[in-house]
Amino acid sequence: MGNLRLLDLDIDRPAQRVSRNGEALPVSGLSWTLLDVLLAHGTEVVDFDTLAAQVWAPAVVGEDAVSQRVKLLRQALGDDSRRPRYIRSVRGRGYQ
Repeated sequence: MGNLRLLDLDIDRPAQRVSRNGEALPVSGLSWTLLDVLLAHGTEVVDFDTLAAQVWAPAVVGEDAVSQRVKLLRQALGDDSRRPRYIRSVRGRGYQ
């Protein structure tokens, strides 16, 4: 999967770049890896353990680290946790 469109976001996976209306958004490092893992799972709910293993490995992190990184990614994308457009929390399970 190369370039993707998610609502109003253009996602260039090979270049690890996210933009909206041609303007690059500040998504890099762990935030990019988190987004890429979520994209790879499509519409499936990805649990905390899977995210921790696929984003942070070989480091071991808990739910707090995952939640904090999701918060940072949402800020970069301009997403609102109360009315999410891109990343949805599934209480007690993970993110979609």
